[in-house]
Amino acid sequence: IMSLLAVHGLLLGFMFSLSSSAVILDNGMPILWTQTASQVAELPTLNGIVTPNPWNYLQRMSLYRLLVAATDPFTEYMRTNPTDGPMWGLPLQLGWMLTSGRLVDPTGASTCGLQTGDPMCISAQSWWGCMNYFTSALPFLSAAHNGLLGQDVQLQAPDGADGFCATYTDCLAQYPDAMAKWDAFFQLSFFLEWCSVERGNLPAAGLSSPFRQSHYSSEEVSFANSWLNSAEYVSAVHFHSTLEKTVLFLNPLPSRVLRVRHHDFPHFSLNFTYIVLVSSGGRCGS
Repeated sequence: IMSLLAVHGLLLGFMFSLSSSAVILDNGMPILWTQTASQVAELPTLNGIVTPNPWNYLQRMSLYRLLVAATDPFTEYMRTNPTDGPMWGLPLQLGWMLTSGRLVDPTGASTCGLQTGDPMCISAQSWWGCMNYFTSALPFLSAAHNGLLGQDVQLQAPDGADGFCATYTDCLAQYPDAMAKWDAFFQLSFFLEWCSVERGNLPAAGLSSPFRQSHYSSEEVSFANSWLNSAEYVSAVHFHSTLEKTVLFLNPLPSRVLRVRHHDFPHFSLNFTYIVLVSSGGRCGS
């Protein structure tokens, strides 16, 4: 299976030979992993409430690092080494979004995410940043609510954008199905619920994101929609998203936002789907 993944990864990479391979690892870990918070106490607080800013890359990545640490004791049966836990795919995706420029303000109205501005800024106008918000904010708030992080949490809201829930209560009201799945996951139903959680998160996120796609080329929109559809395939085959396996999927992805004038052609869906189906031996449920 792994050799087939490598071969098809190379083929997909050839079709996306835009300039360079996607950068997704930093010394074998997600991008800037060592610069993130390893304890909840390292996050910002206000009046005894933890108030991380998920629109800062390091703080959003910190949410993932804390989630990985909080779930590790309960997922030992799913792994043979520390990076075999099911949540590693999420921080790796966020790192790829950063290095490929997909967290930058696509409207050009600000320097959010740019090296010449604030490179750690995640734009609320970014379709990618918006989608990833729901796979970082919702699980973190659910984990805190269910006692895994031991703190009350209220996320900081982005400037100039509405519609992003910032507390457990708000998210439960706006996205009850997704939050119910995360709650079930964190209430120790890890084996049964992981793939259900994967499938339930992005559709909810998609409801808040379509208008943001208008800031991108038709090529990037097509690629983004294929990426979204691929998440459904990943969950349908119960893919166990370890760090090693996720790297194989992300390596061939485009290292920058696709543009019309560069004649980028996002022939992504069919080939990615085939890779997922080939690799379906890695499961987290039956």
